[in-house]
Amino acid sequence: MPQPETSFPATSSVKTLLNGLLDLSGLGVNSPTGVEKAVKTYQAHRQGGDDWMLGSFLVGSEHVEAIRKAAQHLSEDAPLPLRVFLGRFPHQDPPAMFEQTIAAVQDALLELGRTATLTGWAWSLPTDALTDPAVAVATMSRVGALLDSSAFAACPRYVEIDLDGLTPREVSLYFLAMGAQSSPELLRAAVRMENVHGNAGIEEMAAFLNAAVRTGRPFALCGNLDHAVRTMGRIRESERPGLLNVLFATVLAQSQGLDATGIAGILAESDPSAFVFTKGGIVWNGLEASNTAVIAARRQLMQSASCFSFDAPRTELRGLGWLTR
Repeated sequence: MPQPETSFPATSSVKTLLNGLLDLSGLGVNSPTGVEKAVKTYQAHRQGGDDWMLGSFLVGSEHVEAIRKAAQHLSEDAPLPLRVFLGRFPHQDPPAMFEQTIAAVQDALLELGRTATLTGWAWSLPTDALTDPAVAVATMSRVGALLDSSAFAACPRYVEIDLDGLTPREVSLYFLAMGAQSSPELLRAAVRMENVHGNAGIEEMAAFLNAAVRTGRPFALCGNLDHAVRTMGRIRESERPGLLNVLFATVLAQSQGLDATGIAGILAESDPSAFVFTKGGIVWNGLEASNTAVIAARRQLMQSASCFSFDAPRTELRGLGWLTR
């Protein structure tokens, strides 16, 4: 397999912002052969010069067994960092299958030993669980109890939601429900980006980021985020905020105290030249944040963003001059 092209940040603030950001999603693979190929691709990226941008390898629970069988491609010297998606958890009488899924993943991970490390559990919260505070809290508590009894109880837990159609009140309820848990420090927010496009999507995403900043809740972006900046006039999916829209919005919201309206303005930005990297930090529309503020926002808030192809976001970042070969 050819080695991936190496990129270098144009300024130090680029690396500060993008360091360890990109999770590679293997959720689309459908067969053991596909899983093995995806693992090899991830490992090749780790050996390339762009490994500083790479985060975890994301897989569905159904793929962990195939990874266990492909363990000959793994090494204790560079264990595979896995975040495992368990599926959607129903808030009414959850099936025993969910508990069985956790047990099966646990067994496979224990057998993998030091060749893999679990960087987090992930599961999807049903939208209708956010119509009632008691239901939202109870749903998260049920999943929490199941994960508390696993061998990987201390791992972060990403609770995914789809923002499509959610009101600001329901977004706030989502964050409040996480804070009401017995181990809130383990919980991470996660938002699926597939339906975040157009003005409605930007408003919903702004409400999400505003709540995350106000509560200090770490979060991840899920879905295929292959654009650096929101791009207008192409296909509908490209109208969603790009990686830099969300990153700049998060950093500046925390450092400058922006409200949801201010956040939405950054999310809606489609001019790449509006995003400025300097030696000491980042600038958008006269709003500045130092590298220290960037580091704080990445550590405390935005954990990662997933992509199906590690090449797509790098190619666009290179084209915009923020990464050089």
